[in-house]
Amino acid sequence: MSSAPHSPSNYEPLRTKEETDSIDGLDILHLQRHHQRPRRRKLIKAAKIISGLGLVAFIVLTFALSFHAVDLLGKIGAMVKQVRPSASHQRSYKYPCGLSAAEANEKGCIFDVMSMAWQSPECFDEDLHEEFMEQGPWEFYADPEATQIMTYDQVSERGQITWTTRKYFVIHCVYGWKAMHRAWQRGWRMDSNLASIAHTELCSRVLSNTSIPMEAMTTRIHVDFPSCN
Repeated sequence: MSSAPHSPSNYEPLRTKEETDSIDGLDILHLQRHHQRPRRRKLIKAAKIISGLGLVAFIVLTFALSFHAVDLLGKIGAMVKQVRPSASHQRSYKYPCGLSAAEANEKGCIFDVMSMAWQSPECFDEDLHEEFMEQGPWEFYADPEATQIMTYDQVSERGQITWTTRKYFVIHCVYGWKAMHRAWQRGWRMDSNLASIAHTELCSRVLSNTSIPMEAMTTRIHVDFPSCN
């Protein structure tokens, strides 16, 4: 019994090895691209979400920091107002000892021999004053001829010119500069006269003039009632 011969058209021709490898390679590449596209989309989507969340977090953080900064500035301002003395309190340091020895005594001020001024307790450096008083005694006179010597109490109450030596004025300048530096260093209040540039310039001229003997009776002084700044 014979069978009919099969037509070659009913069968797919066999592929060569090169063709099979080529087709397999295309199929693999196609599959790789097919699988990579969804993954890439997911990565892009995730990156967008992360970027969006980062932007939102940045905005929220910026707002929070701004709010706290405003709140902090408000608190600092309130603290400054509390520390800053009131206008009436500030005025109390302008001529705190009044303008006479009687007023100064009544207000509890101290006569500072070395600054030749009535000082409020806040502007009186007791330790420094004692240190410089030990370099005395300091002599004061009612006249340039030095015939009428005066006590410290008499000088403090005198409303007129008093005479003393050049040596006193030189030491007075040194005392003032040291008192000013100590007050600045410690954050203390300061005698407005000693702190002024006019006083520094006067002392500079006196110290620069070395032609006058230290014991010469050339210094005219008067008692001051400075502010305490």
